[in-house]
Amino acid sequence: MAFSGLLLLDELILTNNSLDILRRSWFSEMPILSKLFLGANRIAYLPPRTFENLAKLDELVVSSNLIQYLPMDTFYGLPLLTKLDLSSNKIMFINHEVFQPLQTLKHLLLFQNRLSVLPILPGSVNFLFLHKNPWECNCQLARSMEPLMAKIQYLDDIVCDRPPNFAGHQVMSIRPGDCVSLPPSPSPTTHLLPSALLNLSFFYGFLGKCYLSTCLKAGPFDKSKRFELINLVS
Repeated sequence: MAFSGLLLLDELILTNNSLDILRRSWFSEMPILSKLFLGANRIAYLPPRTFENLAKLDELVVSSNLIQYLPMDTFYGLPLLTKLDLSSNKIMFINHEVFQPLQTLKHLLLFQNRLSVLPILPGSVNFLFLHKNPWECNCQLARSMEPLMAKIQYLDDIVCDRPPNFAGHQVMSIRPGDCVSLPPSPSPTTHLLPSALLNLSFFYGFLGKCYLSTCLKAGPFDKSKRFELINLVS
């Protein structure tokens, strides 16, 4: 077990390493952990319920990784999470129930991904970052974003990627009269995971360069309130 005995740990920083896999057991003995930073790694898959033992977690940062989709139960067991940063990944598909457990979420960062369809979001979110995604513009998207306008940050930077005649236009510039020239609204199946990516989930679940426990230097951990591992894997 990579982090055994760290019962008083409040903050864990694993930023800017070469982690490409996460295991639930790593976080099983951190009952009061409130902040977890996993940004700038090589993580391509978040296994369901990885964080289920982190009931006190308030902030989770998984930005600048290689994540392509978010399956159901990715964020199971995080009732107190208020900030989730998933920016600068490659997210294309989000299960329609993935954010359901996050009833206290306030900040959701999804910018700079590959989203074309707006996922179902918790009503508690007050600060929403959606820019730099290849949005497929249609009336459904515009209607879905309209009630979120007060929450969306950098609203003017949310632009259409397709259809071609609307590429580069602001999503919120679409008017009802434009709908006749737009393609039909995406089917709900766009939220479902393609079979190819489903196979990848098993692949990523078993693949890893090494277990974290074998990469750590020998010796007891510092059980202080702040625990930082930089350049963990060379």
